[in-house]
Amino acid sequence: MAGPTGLGGSLGAALGDLLRAQVTPRHRLSTYNAKHWHAQISQLTGTRRGYEDLETAGLDVWPDTLFKWLSDPEYNVRRGYRDLIHTA
Repeated sequence: MAGPTGLGGSLGAALGDLLRAQVTPRHRLSTYNAKHWHAQISQLTGTRRGYEDLETAGLDVWPDTLFKWLSDPEYNVRRGYRDLIHTA
């Protein structure tokens, strides 16, 4: 059974061609304007740099707490934490 194939002069080039053909590019925003704390923390926890920014801002919570915040946008997060998320 044949699957998708990529073209190129090397294995790496063929793999790159295959990935470009199968994946639609996602354009990064030049600025991020989300105002709701849940959208902000979702964006920040998507990258290592975001986690570092949260730590730099002073947000220190247990992983279980962070999981609860991410799984429920209506979770009641203290104002102080929301300010730290916004700062990050």
